[in-house]
Amino acid sequence: MNQPTKRDAFCRLAAIPIATVIDVGVAARTESLIAAYPSALHLLIEPDIQWHATYATTYAGINYVPYVMLANTVNRIDALPFDGPALLKIDVDGGELAVLIGSIGILDRVAVIVIEVTSDSLFGIVQFATAHGFRLFDVVELCYCGNQLHQCDLIFVAESFSHLVFTPWDIRSYRHFE
Repeated sequence: MNQPTKRDAFCRLAAIPIATVIDVGVAARTESLIAAYPSALHLLIEPDIQWHATYATTYAGINYVPYVMLANTVNRIDALPFDGPALLKIDVDGGELAVLIGSIGILDRVAVIVIEVTSDSLFGIVQFATAHGFRLFDVVELCYCGNQLHQCDLIFVAESFSHLVFTPWDIRSYRHFE
């Protein structure tokens, strides 16, 4: 099955000048973000200290600042200093909505949200993002468990940046994936 990837989406988002990548749940590294935004500041938010020792190697040549924290509604990422426009990536295996709630104070500086969701959390994440001024741009990296969709990554673009990447409907540009 051919399907869009985060790398594909980041190429299509190139018109948005990302100054900062806020990578919540980075683990060892996020290769697609490193490749797409090598000149941006990468804020690496990871509660598992074991990964922090690897960043000197995995983020060599990248401007990054590591944070040891479990981001949620108490440990809020909206207290972090950074310049926008930012890309906020969230992959925390079940706590995504708590991270979003803890980021409300920075959403005005976020141009793009990339968030891993499960089939159970998808609706709530879409509701939150649209209620806070973001439009769904893409659904990438679908993962199935048995016969049903288990998880995927949703990519949202802030309304204030949508004119840079959304195109009007044109049948000549229509394509689908099989």
